[in-house]
Amino acid sequence: MQGIVRIAKDGKQMRQAGLLVERMKKGDAAPDKHFNPYLHEAMEYGNILFTGSEWAEKNAAVFDDADKPLLIEIGCYMGKNVLEFANHNSGWNVLGIDITYKRVVKTARKIKNLNIKNAKILISDARAAIAEIPDGTLAGVCVFFPDPWPKKKQLKNRLLQGPFLELLARKLKPDGFFWFKTDSEDYFANVRLTLENQGWAESAPDALPDHLEPLPYTTVFEALFTGKNLPIYRRVFLPPRKS
Repeated sequence: MQGIVRIAKDGKQMRQAGLLVERMKKGDAAPDKHFNPYLHEAMEYGNILFTGSEWAEKNAAVFDDADKPLLIEIGCYMGKNVLEFANHNSGWNVLGIDITYKRVVKTARKIKNLNIKNAKILISDARAAIAEIPDGTLAGVCVFFPDPWPKKKQLKNRLLQGPFLELLARKLKPDGFFWFKTDSEDYFANVRLTLENQGWAESAPDALPDHLEPLPYTTVFEALFTGKNLPIYRRVFLPPRKS
């Protein structure tokens, strides 16, 4: 699955990857046991690929024009949608977030090769990254096919739960949006109910703001599920009105 948060053993290792990038950017050598080429290649994208601490320090200033509306894709996988959003919406800044250096490096490589100025990539836990954004400044957030953690004992590991959705509500602009797609009916129903209880509204399944190019922005997983005639649950949610 495409979600970026892993609380289990593999998630701990993924977070360690981000920490290694951060240390290497500060001049430390990679530990001898880490010879992953993606870790070393990450050093080549200093103005494209950022660590959590760099994001905390610079925030939207990582972009050439920080005044453009900011769209974030959480769990961006190999960057397909980050590139599509940025290419078709030059008036926006687009930030992809993931926690594996293979994914963020492959995305950064594409951004560099295509010379896309309004796209950046962040290796960080999503909660920490979103928390650093000033309240009421985020234009949009996309979460496409996060890990559903389907077993009852795993439900606590889901990213999209009450506290995180409350955080999104604080960070989004009054006219901002949250676009969610999943193949898990249970996950979708729980997110939808939580948002309703928090006072969010909802738009049509894929109704994006008028000033954002209305492309499908289909993910790798979505194409796979659709090809197998499996249902996709999707909705654009609008944050509660601020008093």
